[in-house]
Amino acid sequence: MSALVLWVVSLTWFVQGIVRTPPAQWSVTLAIVMTTLGSLSCAAVVVEMFRLFFCATAAWTDRTHFRCVALVFAVFAVMQNSGILVAMSAHGVHAF
Repeated sequence: MSALVLWVVSLTWFVQGIVRTPPAQWSVTLAIVMTTLGSLSCAAVVVEMFRLFFCATAAWTDRTHFRCVALVFAVFAVMQNSGILVAMSAHGVHAF
């Protein structure tokens, strides 16, 4: 499943590369969507890296794995989307 998500994220970046729209000119909606997809892929990679250390325990199930990905994704998404909204508002682009 995480491979599918990462493929979708890379496909999205590939489409943006084809369009050749610089990120500074993205709309607020597109910036939030791209940042959220990026934080999801980063969360999957971070949890996979730390899974090697915690996989030795018997309590590490798939349910625990996906809960960890969801928690890390929530933290990354809030931090990254807050940062991008602050950065865009500093340049005169307001979301709300």
